[in-house]
Amino acid sequence: MAKRSVLARLDDAVDDFCRRTRYFQEDMTKGRARMFAMQHRLNTRQRNSVLKLKVATNCPDWDTRIGIIRACSEEVIADHEHGGGRAHWEILEDLGTRIGLTRKEIRAATPIASTQLAWAAWEGLMGNRHWLEGIVANTCAERANVPGYGTGIMKKHGWFGLER
Repeated sequence: MAKRSVLARLDDAVDDFCRRTRYFQEDMTKGRARMFAMQHRLNTRQRNSVLKLKVATNCPDWDTRIGIIRACSEEVIADHEHGGGRAHWEILEDLGTRIGLTRKEIRAATPIASTQLAWAAWEGLMGNRHWLEGIVANTCAERANVPGYGTGIMKKHGWFGLER
């Protein structure tokens, strides 16, 4: 039997996760949309200004380190390729205002228990482990944003497309 590549096995794991996770199958509600805008904005800022930079700090390869920092800058400073020059957290604020939240409400959001738990897990994976474990964990998390995993709208547009 031929060995499958790491990426092929990773793709299978992400696809399985997208297919079996109830959250990706449920209808959008106003409460879910509000929670997405507020909590994902917080998560984008924390993961990309703190947690992923820990991976970059531990990475011995300069080019990989710069790539991680470049990706973080798109999230927290400006994404000229996909975001029209806006940071991803700014895009999330804009989405939140379109569903009736005020910027004041969005910016005053505090992390709910599941967001705090996710940050603690990311801290363990990105700050206290070998840098390769952190980069693989982040790749798994980001991969669901790419079209091709799960079913329906999720498969066609990726997770962020599903939420949008």
